[in-house]
Amino acid sequence: MLVTTLLSAMSTLSRAAPTTTTVDSTELGQGPYHYDFGWTKPFISSCSNKTVDVKFRWSIKGLQYTTSSTFMSPTEEQEQKPSIESTYFSFNLTNPAIGGLARCNTTMSGPIPNAAHVFWCDKWLSVDAGTAGLLGARGPRIQLRFHEKTLLLNDGWRCNEPGQRSNGDIQYSARGLVELEYSQCTGASSVTGDWKPGQIYSQKTIGCRADQIDLKPNYLLGVYSADPFFLVIGEW
Repeated sequence: MLVTTLLSAMSTLSRAAPTTTTVDSTELGQGPYHYDFGWTKPFISSCSNKTVDVKFRWSIKGLQYTTSSTFMSPTEEQEQKPSIESTYFSFNLTNPAIGGLARCNTTMSGPIPNAAHVFWCDKWLSVDAGTAGLLGARGPRIQLRFHEKTLLLNDGWRCNEPGQRSNGDIQYSARGLVELEYSQCTGASSVTGDWKPGQIYSQKTIGCRADQIDLKPNYLLGVYSADPFFLVIGEW
């Protein structure tokens, strides 16, 4: 059950071993990828240069993960079968290529799912001039696997690159997988005194936090206007 799973997570906090995409090409920033199609000019925009830099990372900041369980009887608590369960997960996400900040949060009712939980961040609050997110009214797509403690991020953005052609844009699609390791976890519980049937017997809450987690892309694809795409890192 939820409480048992989370108490175990608090005590072990060891990293899971996710399946990652095999990187079959050079690292980001280590090669003039735009020359593959006969381009004779380097990128001039800060957006593109930051995108293909080997140091590029998304940053997850202020991560909070809270679960709560409500037991309506001593039997429910003993059997770890709460009547009410909920999970809240939130963080702020930054993308240095576009100077963007997005808020990401989700709430789930019921037990922690074994399958992946998918949600979208809010639209980027602000981006640098000459850049834009590509997901319209929504921000990056997040896929969480709570038991494995992994987060898969899918993002897309546009960089204005007029140095190549008039009104030229490069659109980037990227994804990255990270193992979540929480730096702080705390638990709290309460029991109703002189409990009677129909009342809440007890409640338990577990909360975990992480100040910052940097997320490296394992796939990045660029498309320049109507030209053929170029793969910067990853596999097809």
